[in-house]
Amino acid sequence: MKSLKLVSALFLCGVTLVMVLSVFSCKKDKETALPNIEFLSPSDYQSFIIPDSIHVVANITCDDEITAIDVKLVDENFVPVGHTMSFLPNVKAYKLDVFYYIYESQLPSGKYYVEISAHSSNNSKYKQKEIQITGIPRKLKSLLIFTRNNVNTTALYMADSLMQMTLKGLLPCDYGQSYLSSSNNSISLAGKGIGLLSYYDLVSNTTLWTQSNPSTYSLPFYVHLSPVSKDILLAGCSDGLIREFDTDGTYRVFSDFTASKYPLRICKFKNYIAANVLTKSNFDSYLKILYYPSGSVYQEKQITFRVADMYALDDDRIILFGNTGSIGSINTYRISTNTISSSHSFPAEKIVNVVNIDSLNYLISTTNNIFWYDAETNTMSSFLNNISSVKIRYEDLSNQIFVGQTHQISVYSFPGGVLKNTYSVSDSLVDCQFLYTR
Repeated sequence: MKSLKLVSALFLCGVTLVMVLSVFSCKKDKETALPNIEFLSPSDYQSFIIPDSIHVVANITCDDEITAIDVKLVDENFVPVGHTMSFLPNVKAYKLDVFYYIYESQLPSGKYYVEISAHSSNNSKYKQKEIQITGIPRKLKSLLIFTRNNVNTTALYMADSLMQMTLKGLLPCDYGQSYLSSSNNSISLAGKGIGLLSYYDLVSNTTLWTQSNPSTYSLPFYVHLSPVSKDILLAGCSDGLIREFDTDGTYRVFSDFTASKYPLRICKFKNYIAANVLTKSNFDSYLKILYYPSGSVYQEKQITFRVADMYALDDDRIILFGNTGSIGSINTYRISTNTISSSHSFPAEKIVNVVNIDSLNYLISTTNNIFWYDAETNTMSSFLNNISSVKIRYEDLSNQIFVGQTHQISVYSFPGGVLKNTYSVSDSLVDCQFLYTR
């Protein structure tokens, strides 16, 4: 009798356990149910010419109710470049059929993605369809020249096609870093000794806003500026924060290294931010790979040099131009394996400035020369000898190299390296950039 009762009790416990596991299993399946997105239009690699509209059609289903659907246009780094269309279907199956109008006349030609995101109460699903957009032809409007007016201000000149220079205005800080947005007709300028970040409008010739240095630091406060899109700018700051600024001057803290490090150089690649950070105690150098937009750390590696500039070779490799003291180096970093390798030996000269002609060809200015590095063949050759430059820029429409020196700008053909013109600059030149129009 006792044996029968024991068997019955064990049977009931087993049934109860199965029921409990079944309930939890069903709950887990429900919680992890992802929306399904089936693109019907546009077709793969379909071409569009601005202004145009994209017919977006998709079947979207989910075991849970679909609470929200967003449609947007993103660039090859998956950064939004257009408006967002939002829908609140609250059904389990939805046929999306809309026309997405491309209003952004400043978009350059290239690869883009139509992105659909579907959201349920517990999960979200993102899916992209690659398209090609042909933008309105780009034209060079003018060359902007930055000179050191005095210790507190930077003079901004605009040069026309004949290099006749007109003073546009005096910017309220000494020159450290800048980012010129032709799309917004604006300049973001960071001071070197005076810790200001200002946003200057080239249409009204006025400073729209200024961010002050919140503390006193021996280094420039806004150490480096790097664009995420035409409306979003990352600023690496000597207090250890990377701040993400909108065009109205508001910002959020993207990443925080205040405990021990500060960012020296930052740059966006696809869904990552690469940051060269230094320790505050002994200035050891590290390369950090951060997820964007969360700011969480994906990879970190100590390196033996400080990064002067960096560019993406492909989706997984970054080419690093750096200096150890006054000696330059070229290295390649692989994100997926967190490994770094020396790419090419370099002369015993310090790298001052690097410009990319394309993803495989780079001009490197040093304290005495300008070299041409071809990453595809891993070869380096002299481009211009015995020339000390403040800044070099590549103008891709005319295939010309603008070499800025202390009191002049020299223009050379590329790839020939033939001197075309030389223009005098009265004040001490600190930078030059190109303003385009469409």
